[in-house]
This record gives sequence, structure tokens and C-alpha cells, in this order.
Amino acid sequence: MSDVLLNVQDLRISIPTTHGLVHAVNGISYEVMRGEIMGIIGESGSGKSVSSYAVMHLLPENFIVESGKVFLDGEELLHKSNAEMQAYRGKKISMIFQDPLSCLDPVYTIGYQLTETILAHENISKKEAQTRAKEMLHAVGLRDVDRLMNQYSFEISGGMRQRVMIAIALVCSPKLLIADEPTTALDVTIQDQILRLLRKLSEENRMTMIFITHNFNVAAQICDRVSVMYGGHIMEQGPIADVFANPAHPYTQAILNAMPKMNTSPEERLTPIPGEPINPVHMPAGCPFHPRCSLARKICKEEFPAETIISDKHFAYCHRLEETADE
Repeated sequence: MSDVLLNVQDLRISIPTTHGLVHAVNGISYEVMRGEIMGIIGESGSGKSVSSYAVMHLLPENFIVESGKVFLDGEELLHKSNAEMQAYRGKKISMIFQDPLSCLDPVYTIGYQLTETILAHENISKKEAQTRAKEMLHAVGLRDVDRLMNQYSFEISGGMRQRVMIAIALVCSPKLLIADEPTTALDVTIQDQILRLLRKLSEENRMTMIFITHNFNVAAQICDRVSVMYGGHIMEQGPIADVFANPAHPYTQAILNAMPKMNTSPEERLTPIPGEPINPVHMPAGCPFHPRCSLARKICKEEFPAETIISDKHFAYCHRLEETADE
């Protein structure tokens, strides 16, 4: 059995709009190993969520998958029918969404939504499904589960809703879990609890996870490896400790420089990333970050750089790094 659980190859996705074709994902490729937590980091519009929705087969109908292949445990997903993916989702691949309040159905109880998820994939009785649902609620750190089973999503707190979403996502023991910014709407205390819970569940069950975030500090708490995205491209990828200690791409460096640090004085100003976010309708040629990069030269405006190896499993796409490697 291969150590690679998820293999994404040359994925390209565009979105027709009234202003033109938005190039959301521009030929990304990556692998996620079994038992690993891979972080995907980028600002809004970088393509991180769109690429993961493609893996789940949950893209809106007007989105165009121009090219690419997605293999989960050796099975190609992009060519599966909606009916095939309906049976696949929840059982083999599952997702935690950003906003649990809008994802949980307000007219059904928590217990109903959990048990229906189980019954859709498992040939067991309703009583057995209810028992497993309660066990899963316990596993994600919730108490008084008998009462919770009969409550509705609007009757519980945001942190509890997110734990319920995690329970629903994991109740059928999927091979891959995709967490799409699951802590964005939570305060820092609850956020820390959710991150610790996900890490604990991953370690206990050797669960493979893709964790999508715009926050490097959050990624550092939970991820083993990280891919940094900008303009629909992966700009840098490597073990989280290596990327933090030795950021190679100017965009990664800019993100880290813009973050507040523990020893930052109140008078010290943060360093913002210059320029404006990329316009995906009018994608620049070459490296998409070159309009905001102080190191950009002519070649950066003409050609997308090739992969440069920084160290073991750490690589980036930057012409400056290519020249350094040649020297």
C-alpha cells in the first residue's frame, strides 16, 4: 500500500463571470501522506478552498475543471458521477465547513443529523446508529449528549456547533478529512480547544487531514506540512517548522513579516504586503506575485518559475531561488 493517500495532479479550475473568466486554480499538484496533516495557507482568492471543493466534488455547476486528476487511495475522483460521490462523501472523504450554523440544518435535531449520516453509509439499525452518534459526541468533548441529541443547532454555542460538525464529519471514519477554516468564527480560547481536539483525533486514529487557513499561527499549531498558495498557484511547500524557520519565497516571507510577534512592542508597526491583491480575471503573466514583489525582475513578469529544492521535502517557485541554486 502506498504511503500517499491523496494525489492531486495539475488541477486547473476557472469560473465564468460577467467580467470574464476567473482563473481560480492554475495547475497545482501536491500529495498528502497517510496520517499527515497538510496545511493550505493563502489569503482570500488564492484558490485554497476552491481546490479542496474540487476534491470533494462540491464545486458549483458553473465552475469549470479545465484539467487535472485527483486520486484518493488510488481511485480517481474527478470522473466519478454525482451518485458515486454521494456514497463516497462521508464514508471515505469528509469536510468540516467554515460556518457550522449555516451547514447544520435548523429544522432537524443534532441527533437526527448524526444518525442519518451514519444510516446513509452503514447497514445498521437506528438504535445502533444513535448509540454510535452519542459515542462520537463524547469523543469530540461534548457533555450531556442525551440532551444534546434532542437540541437544534440554534440552541447551542458556536464552539459546540463546531464540535458537532466535527462529529458528523468523523462519525463514519473517513480516510481523509478536509477542514475549511474551521476556527475562523471562533474566539481564541475555543479556537485553541478545537485545534487541540483535531490534532488529538488525528493522532489517535492516524487520520489524514487537509487544514485550510489564512493564518500561519493556526497552521503552526496543527499542521505537519504546509502549502502556501497565491493566485491559484502553490508558491512554497514544506514541513511547517522548515517554512517558518527558513521561508524561501518572497510571498511567504511577506506573510510572516506582516504577522505580529510575541516580542513586538506596542509602538512597533507591522510590515504590510505592498500593492493590491491579485485580480483573478486579469492574471499577470509569469509569477503571480511579481507586481507586489520588491525583488521582481523581467523574467518574473514573463515566465512562471520552476521548482527549486530548498531542503528535504521543502521547495518553492521563485526565479531568484533558481539563480541561487545554479550558483
